[in-house]
Amino acid sequence: MEEFKRDIRNLFNESESLLRKEVELLKMELIEKAAHSGGKILSLMLIVRISLIFLGLFGVCLVMLIGYAMESYMAGVFITTGFYALVAAILLIFREKLIVRPFMNYQLRDYVDEMEQKAHHPTPGTK
Repeated sequence: MEEFKRDIRNLFNESESLLRKEVELLKMELIEKAAHSGGKILSLMLIVRISLIFLGLFGVCLVMLIGYAMESYMAGVFITTGFYALVAAILLIFREKLIVRPFMNYQLRDYVDEMEQKAHHPTPGTK
C-alpha cells in the first residue's frame, strides 16, 4: 500500500512538472507568434510610410505637369485632387474585395503554412 501511495505521488509530481513545461512551451510559442506578427506589422507600416511619401511626391509632380500643360497650376491641383478623390472613393466602395479579403487570406495562408510546418516537424513531447 505504501508503494502504491509513492507511485501515485510520483505520478502527480511528474504530471505537475509536465503541465508546467507545457505552459512554458505555450508561453514561448505565444511570444514567438507575437514577435512574428509585430515584425509583419512594422514592415507593413514602413511600406505604407514609404508609399505615402512616394504618392505625395508623385502628386506634386502630377500637379506641376498638368499645371504646365494647361498653363494653370490651380487646374493641376484640382485635377490631381479629383483623381485622388476618385481613387479614394473606389477603395472605399470596394474595400472588402480589394483590402479586407486579401489581408484575411494572407493571414489565413500564413496560419495554415505554420500548421503544416508543425505537422511535418512536431515539437518534441507533443503528438
